[in-house]
Amino acid sequence: MRVATWNLARPRPTGRRTGALLEHIASVETDVWVLTETHVGLQPGPGYRMVASSASAPDRTPPERWTMIWVREELVAMPLPTRDEERTACARVIMPDGRPLHVYGTVLPWLSDRRRLPLTGTAAFLAALAEQAADWCRLRDTHLDAALCVVGDLNQDLRAAGHYYGSSAGRAALRAALACAGLTCLTGGDGDPVARLGGGRASIDHVCVAGLSVAGRDDAISAWPAPEHIGRRLSDHHGAVVALETGHVSLTTPEPAPRPADLEVA
Repeated sequence: MRVATWNLARPRPTGRRTGALLEHIASVETDVWVLTETHVGLQPGPGYRMVASSASAPDRTPPERWTMIWVREELVAMPLPTRDEERTACARVIMPDGRPLHVYGTVLPWLSDRRRLPLTGTAAFLAALAEQAADWCRLRDTHLDAALCVVGDLNQDLRAAGHYYGSSAGRAALRAALACAGLTCLTGGDGDPVARLGGGRASIDHVCVAGLSVAGRDDAISAWPAPEHIGRRLSDHHGAVVALETGHVSLTTPEPAPRPADLEVA
């Protein structure tokens, strides 16, 4: 089972950049796409159908959407509700082995995001994270048969050392929220595929899983494009794809980590 994500940086319905984006997308083998900063007319390929989408938002121009989840046509899937309808989307996907996977697509606030005024910067990030983490824990606690995958533009690096983007408080809070939901980030730390590309960058678009493990192969976690292709002519974000072993789904929920006080949601 392969899950991929890419922030497309608000492509137009047609044009040279949109064509280049679609060429890269066509080269990625995956079962599920979580596309962010996209629009309703951009389909990742003829073999996919859109299952879940964030709602139209005042800080996007129709038909743009913050988050859309596309799934291969042969997979059974349905949308699930989320608290933040404008920035997140969730889908229940039946994996090839017959077990469910909940895919939670998201865009968390970046440092200059003004959507949650008067909250800005790290404060806005923490507020959105608390709200979304409540969704992750609810999905985990109420669907013990399902694996969980939180994926999308988290706007925070999870480097083991050093700094790329976000804040130290945001990094600590994101790690705590993931741990509380039993999630492991596959694209942070030593597994960061963007860092392996060189150029001094790190992943801020992540794939985090609970109840699944990474496939045992060298290309199980990869990113694109090469650093020299990042920019206006394509996207200012790298994409990432992860191959997962569906046979390693846990049917019981591990004891969650204590919820930090700053992540409590009423």
